[in-house]
Amino acid sequence: MVSGVASQLIGRVGAKWLLTIGMLITAAAFLLLARLPTHGSYVADILPAFIVLPLGTALAFVSVTNAAVAGVAPQDSGLASALLNTSQQTGGAWGLGLLVTIAASRTNSVLAGSRHVSLDHALVQGFHLAFLVAAGIAAAAAVVALLAIASAIGRVAQVRRPAPAAPRPAAEALPVTAGTARPVSALAACAQCSPVARHPVVAEPATGPGGGSGSSGDGRRHA
Repeated sequence: MVSGVASQLIGRVGAKWLLTIGMLITAAAFLLLARLPTHGSYVADILPAFIVLPLGTALAFVSVTNAAVAGVAPQDSGLASALLNTSQQTGGAWGLGLLVTIAASRTNSVLAGSRHVSLDHALVQGFHLAFLVAAGIAAAAAVVALLAIASAIGRVAQVRRPAPAAPRPAAEALPVTAGTARPVSALAACAQCSPVARHPVVAEPATGPGGGSGSSGDGRRHA
């Protein structure tokens, strides 16, 4: 969930600020782990740090991935991704080995310093020093990200959409004139469309002053 939110924010604020904030949150989580008591509980002493730590690492991983492949040519994107993956794997292995060595050395020194110290107390003291070193590394990474990464990396320019055009006025409807409709039968309309009816010799006597051949027919009916 945090990675999804980070991928949405990175286009607006850039990889620089998200990486810096993520490493500072990670450093705060390691400081919470550095205060573990010898006889503590999971809910009160470990769970708060395990809630804060994923927030910082999610922001950091998304930002460093974006910063690593930004500006790379399309034909070299696979090489950049492979180098990033390799550096993450080797860096995690080297970092874990360093922190384990520091914790073991501190534990042995505490046990050697006093015979009355229990093994649990010596182990916790070793963890304290390892977590403090991890917090220092995370804080140093935040400083490097703040100073070395450009603000424009990962940021996407916001494109302003043009304002919608004003709606055009509707075309005025044509005026409707009242007229007297006269029924015309289909047979009469077909007769008027025939070539014989359109011949000038036939059409001239058919159109009389009454407006058509219907007047003659009316006269014969009245006769």
